[in-house]
Amino acid sequence: MVIQVFIPIVERIGLKLQAILGQSWGWVLSAGAFLLSFMAPVKYAFVAMGVSVAADLLFCDGVCLETAEVYAVADRTGYTG
Repeated sequence: MVIQVFIPIVERIGLKLQAILGQSWGWVLSAGAFLLSFMAPVKYAFVAMGVSVAADLLFCDGVCLETAEVYAVADRTGYTG
């Protein structure tokens, strides 16, 4: 049961790594992240996580507001798409 759940996840991670490492910039960024992980204190990881969560929150809010605005215009104009 557990193996059936995790095999597709591991396969997707492998495909993403293959896509990332298939380009030179992927290798450069991976090597840089690997080296920085040894030099940076733990607090930087938490700061990076907080920044990414905040950016995701702002992006999602912007998309939701834009989508709601599009739907509001469609309702006013009678557009049914």
